[in-house]
Amino acid sequence: MEMELRQALYNLGRIKDAVPEEEILCIREYKEEAIPALLEHLESGLKAIHENTELMSEEKTDNVPYSAMHLLAEFRANEAFPSMLKYLQANSDAVHSSMGLYLPLDFDRILASVATLQDIPALKAVVEDTTLDTQQRLFALDAMLIMVLEGVYEKREYYTYLRHIIENFQEDQGFLALMVSISMDVYASEHFEYINKLFDDDLIDQEVFSFEEFEEMVRESSEKEAFQKLLSNTQSAQKLQILPTPSQD
Repeated sequence: MEMELRQALYNLGRIKDAVPEEEILCIREYKEEAIPALLEHLESGLKAIHENTELMSEEKTDNVPYSAMHLLAEFRANEAFPSMLKYLQANSDAVHSSMGLYLPLDFDRILASVATLQDIPALKAVVEDTTLDTQQRLFALDAMLIMVLEGVYEKREYYTYLRHIIENFQEDQGFLALMVSISMDVYASEHFEYINKLFDDDLIDQEVFSFEEFEEMVRESSEKEAFQKLLSNTQSAQKLQILPTPSQD
């Protein structure tokens, strides 16, 4: 007997130490009906964060917000973007207290999968918010890069934005080093002269990204090779193997 959608949604966060495969397959089958309920689960998680209450405990393991995030990303549900953004902007300690975990490590892929070109300004606002943790800001910037790789966001616009961040957010040498490292990962050659000057001016934390690494990447890589490597290593959340793939029967 096939599982009903309501039961699948109820069970989703109550299966401990296993992927709730039957529930996920049911939700996939009734995708359109499931999306509003999954959005409600996200909102419940946000409410718990704001109220500093626990969604997880030894007695009740409720990982529904995370499961909902991955399913909504798989469905590319743009209506989930505002809630995802709120999770990203929430205080990381509050997220940990309420949900038992920090944001999933693939949250950049989740964001990219529910975002559209119209959401780029909101992602930029997160990157430029110096009150947020570096990881939160990186999630937003990495989501933009994934959108470049998926053809949603123009590569040169991304390069221009990286240059804007590198030029205007130099107070934190560690953060600046990470921005330079990302610029090198995409081999933004138009930035090289300016980056070299940043090293000369001793503005980059070389424990994060060294001048030797910079020189090696300039010498041994190319824009084409850089993007081929990124494409092979980066997938949207829709392609991640965290959730079971549909049956081929």
